[in-house]
Amino acid sequence: MFSKFLGMCGRSLRPLIYNNDVNFPSHHHWSDAIFIRHVQKISQLNDEKLLKLSLLAAVYDIADLTLYCLSKFDERNSLLLAEGSSSLAEDWLRKMS
Repeated sequence: MFSKFLGMCGRSLRPLIYNNDVNFPSHHHWSDAIFIRHVQKISQLNDEKLLKLSLLAAVYDIADLTLYCLSKFDERNSLLLAEGSSSLAEDWLRKMS
């Protein structure tokens, strides 16, 4: 499933120059793109893959996906969390605020 573009690059057609910038992207020609597993299938990932996906999402600034993956991990492992401790999702969200 497509998630996001990582920057868009392009050019304008000559002889027109926008804002005195010959590289102004009037037409977008290339970009890197992030694809992820379909959101409805993320909950089927094992714990290790959930944590890896949450890390990659954080690296690529996809905050909602990071929070979603950490929340799913916390739901599965709620019995392992010590009483009074916060979850990974809560910890991450607090540090991002």
